[in-house]
Amino acid sequence: MTDPTRRTLLKGIASASTIAGISAIGSAKTRRDMTNAPPESPFDFEYRTVGDDVRDAVGHLWWLLTVDHDRINELLEKSPTSTKGTRQKQETVDELRSTYEVELERDEENERELTYHFTESRVSALQEAAIGQDTLKESKNGKEAIKSVAESVSAGLQQEVEPATEPMHAGTIHEEMAATAIEGTDHSAQKTQLKDGSTDPDQWPQKCRVCSNDWMSLGGKFDLIDISPDTAEEKIRKKIRDIDDSASPHHMYVPEGQEFEATFLAPSSPGYLTPVVEVTGAAPREAQQHWENATSGKPTDFRKVGRAFHFMQDVSQPLHTGAIGPQILETQGTIHEAYAEFIKDNWENADDTSKAFLDKFNEGIENPGMDGSMEEACKAIANDSSNYSEQVYETIVENGPENRDDWDDFVENSAHACMWLTGSYSRGALNQL
Repeated sequence: MTDPTRRTLLKGIASASTIAGISAIGSAKTRRDMTNAPPESPFDFEYRTVGDDVRDAVGHLWWLLTVDHDRINELLEKSPTSTKGTRQKQETVDELRSTYEVELERDEENERELTYHFTESRVSALQEAAIGQDTLKESKNGKEAIKSVAESVSAGLQQEVEPATEPMHAGTIHEEMAATAIEGTDHSAQKTQLKDGSTDPDQWPQKCRVCSNDWMSLGGKFDLIDISPDTAEEKIRKKIRDIDDSASPHHMYVPEGQEFEATFLAPSSPGYLTPVVEVTGAAPREAQQHWENATSGKPTDFRKVGRAFHFMQDVSQPLHTGAIGPQILETQGTIHEAYAEFIKDNWENADDTSKAFLDKFNEGIENPGMDGSMEEACKAIANDSSNYSEQVYETIVENGPENRDDWDDFVENSAHACMWLTGSYSRGALNQL
């Protein structure tokens, strides 16, 4: 992959460092002995995240501050808006970026982490700002104006995407990961069962069989609007499904949860009554229950093990563990599908990468680890992949869903890290059976 042609000064210090070498473990006995310890990822590249101060002020619209300014203008020009409307929204972006200027700061405790923070310590919430009031006069406040801009940027992104000839389905990747994990083990005769189980959850009507509760929470304003919790939950579930047909809150897990304003739940309510929801997801609990179902009797039911593996594999995808608000409210499946296709296309052949993702998955297998339950394993993988969510999202928006040559090396490096860790935990789990 090549370096992107568009760069902002904010990103100058965020170049990815080289990946540390990986040493293979020699004997099967050593590999089994390591199973009872959590794996230690050998990757040390830098990654960018969004600070709480930025989230508190602008919410899920943070990416309009971090994506290259010229690129935002370019996407506005591609959106199906009048020339006058495009110019007005570009002027609104100018106002937004000058009012809410951000810079990258290195985390004191984790040198790998670079976080976007405001350059000024006192910044008002976008809801209270007058941004766009002189240009987008139909907007009631700054947040409403910027949401209008975000919708047009997303429409411009959609213009760059070739229409899919058939629905994108990631089942093949789930099967490949399951098959690779079990090959060469004492359980290899169960490969077909494991593979079949790994695709089951995407075939279920609700995308879950256990369907754990408590994957989201509702803010206090729900007491003031006319909508039941059950209706709210169903509408949010549908919004998540709009990202991708296989997407579901039960296939996601955001370690610290992610809040966003759900205006679609009460479109006629005044701004101060806009409901806020927090989505956490339930993939680890789903995986744990299927694992327990698989291992509660003798012999082990490897189809159910495959179902547990499905949810573990899902949380290795950064867009299943973060950047949920922008995906739900703006870009829907545009960014999500671009990343999923990238993984699928480079699983074995490395068409766009320096090394196939299969190879990194195998390197993880050679370093098996498992410490605790399947639920804890899923959370450990999600804790790692969620570090990369915002930069993956930002990079694909900035360079285009289909311009992989312009995606910087971070997208490849982070995917390699996720594959390595998932391979390690997959083999570690199988070694416990």
